[in-house]
Amino acid sequence: MTCSEHFDAKAREWDEHPGKRNVAQVFVCELQMHVSLNPAMELLEFGCGTGLVSMELHGQVAAITLLDTSAGMIEVLQEKIAQHGIDNMQPRLGGLSAIDQVEERFDLIYSNMALHHVARQNRP
Repeated sequence: MTCSEHFDAKAREWDEHPGKRNVAQVFVCELQMHVSLNPAMELLEFGCGTGLVSMELHGQVAAITLLDTSAGMIEVLQEKIAQHGIDNMQPRLGGLSAIDQVEERFDLIYSNMALHHVARQNRP
């Protein structure tokens, strides 16, 4: 089973886990203590999962692009966005290569509990 398949299978019950919600809330609090968010900012969350972090931030900024390699996580996130009528969050399936580095710019890029899933490249 690939990493994406693992997260696809867990996506529906992800938000029900108190530990995952708690870690996301601590991350949000730390981010807000150290970064002055403003309504003109455009953010990128890498490894967004079901959007537990960005759901707490979207009302403070202009836009959030959310990336995840799990189709199941993106599907749950899209449902949450629709359910809450949020219009400034844009989920995308894929990794960092899904970002057009020439056309897209972000004021802040953040990731919570995702980088340890990124395969390390062998370097010469």
